[in-house]
Amino acid sequence: MYRFLKYYVALLLVVSNLSATAQDRKPELKVANEYFDRYQYKQAALVYEKLARKKNVKTATLEKLAYSHKEMNNYDKASEWYQVITQKNDASADSFLFYGDVLKNQGNYTKAKEVYLQYRQKESKDITTRIMGCDSAMVWLNRPTSGSVANLSKVNTAASEWGATAYKDKSIIFTSDSLRASLFGKEINKKAKYGWTGRSFIKLYQFNPNSDANAIAQFSKEFNDFKYHVGPITFSSDYTMAYFTVTNPDKIAHVKAPNYNYYGARRLEIYSSTFTDGKWQQPVAFAYNNPGSYSVGHAAISKDGNTLYFSSDMPGGSGKTDLWYCEKNSDGSWGTPINCGNAINTSEDDAFPTVGENDILYFASKGHPGMGGFDIFSTMGQKNQWSSPQNLKSPVNSPADDFYLTMLDATNGYFASNRKGGMGNDDIYSCSIVTPKTSPEKIITVPLITDKQPDDNGSSSGTTLPKEGEKFIIYYDFDKASIRPDASAVLDDLAALLKQYPKVRITISSYTDSRGTEAYNMELSRKRAQSAMAYLERKGIAKSRMAGKGYGETNLVNHCRNGVQCFEAEHQENRRTEVLIIAR
Repeated sequence: MYRFLKYYVALLLVVSNLSATAQDRKPELKVANEYFDRYQYKQAALVYEKLARKKNVKTATLEKLAYSHKEMNNYDKASEWYQVITQKNDASADSFLFYGDVLKNQGNYTKAKEVYLQYRQKESKDITTRIMGCDSAMVWLNRPTSGSVANLSKVNTAASEWGATAYKDKSIIFTSDSLRASLFGKEINKKAKYGWTGRSFIKLYQFNPNSDANAIAQFSKEFNDFKYHVGPITFSSDYTMAYFTVTNPDKIAHVKAPNYNYYGARRLEIYSSTFTDGKWQQPVAFAYNNPGSYSVGHAAISKDGNTLYFSSDMPGGSGKTDLWYCEKNSDGSWGTPINCGNAINTSEDDAFPTVGENDILYFASKGHPGMGGFDIFSTMGQKNQWSSPQNLKSPVNSPADDFYLTMLDATNGYFASNRKGGMGNDDIYSCSIVTPKTSPEKIITVPLITDKQPDDNGSSSGTTLPKEGEKFIIYYDFDKASIRPDASAVLDDLAALLKQYPKVRITISSYTDSRGTEAYNMELSRKRAQSAMAYLERKGIAKSRMAGKGYGETNLVNHCRNGVQCFEAEHQENRRTEVLIIAR
């Protein structure tokens, strides 16, 4: 399987120009490094494997070999090499981080945590989310939801299939790099290969689950005619408009940006097409495509057709890739992209948005606590106002990459995964899910900050007052009272809200888990309350507006009382501070 997100958000490379003759003339290491630098990991790994068998091979060469396998999601081979590498004195800190990620992808959460802690000793970077994900995953695997999944074996191959989207005749449109050449005839280059994987470029196919075994067809020549990757695709609710992703189309004119390397750079672009006169019309480029600088892809349209969501690494985001949206203008054009906000976006990859029933937004993320690579999340809201994302947990999510969930109705849909037990690489799965209900006390509902001053009643025009009884919750590490980065983000939002509404007051109630003596836990919870209050004071909130108290191990939110053996993720739920809006 190729690293699907990378071709969306980084660089996509065409088949290598390194001929056998050229390889004969160059040292093997130089050949391998050229493949590696061009993101052609399939070829790079083959040469690095030969070099790894030689004496005195450098650690840096082994690191590139392991990284190549990781990027192709060859987790077993990557893990083997990272185990060797991390025993060496000159191993880079990143090798420990990548080794931890690979172990997590393999479902080896205990070992992954151990390696993450080794990484944290070498680097000061915060990896709390990764560690929390390991703890949560062990709980979720042992306590799966009532949902179910099944491999869509009539579609899947040993190559990669994903991006299933419902179509008007109850068929599904999906992407695949397993070239069904007989469906294209002479119009496609059967020898063209994607250097990252050594397989064909992905194209769009149509599958009707209610037809016979030969129910797969090329979806649309108008779309698949693009030279490189095509897909995924999404449709308006009436199926008269399609939005799909391509990489550097060369049959439709677009402006060549300065310093744009047309040999190597193949960033994503969104195109749209209307269905009129019984056929799809010539695709039109999205106004905010900018392949010279960044990728724009993974389009998803709201049910009313007025909001377009997508993934991009454009400037102004929170991390590697963020979710963005545009609103439709009265003339049918799209307004300027706006970031979907920090409730969804993280410092890592957030991608693959889709819109389900009641405009629930589904997306995949590596930045929220998850079970492996990408996990699928749901959130309610619109534009840049969202509830806290809810992990769909097992069996939808797994230690592997789980992504691109599209719903047929409120409970049934399709998603993609490269989990063990499939046909190979990315597979499409049908599923029934129970969307986790967002607990009211875990929703952060901060109105947009405006320049308008509050009136005498403490309100600000254009925003909504916080409701009395609304809660904000932050969490702590074991035996600690310090404010973690995830908690500071919540307190920053709270401070902004309190500044907007100067008549709002709060109570701060802090708790511990059940481990330790009652007296010790009471003192620790008191320190946690003081820590939260001190943080808000530093943000400019008067102490007179806050009342804080520690309650020790009382008021546990689950069964983890004294003498009960629990997972760390369950203890984590009790190590908390609850901030309650009490007056306004």
